[in-house]
Amino acid sequence: MILKAIAESFPMSVGVALSPMLIAVIVLIFMTGKAKTNAASFFLVGCLGS
Repeated sequence: MILKAIAESFPMSVGVALSPMLIAVIVLIFMTGKAKTNAASFFLVGCLGS
């Protein structure tokens, strides 16, 4: 029963753990010289990869 609860909550916990990483990547993208190009490619890869 406990293992089942852990298995069900694991994907959500991974998403919560990676969300600060996503925010850091977005900030770094906007700090680059080619921010519009990099942001557009990041958005497209995110949409196509999902």
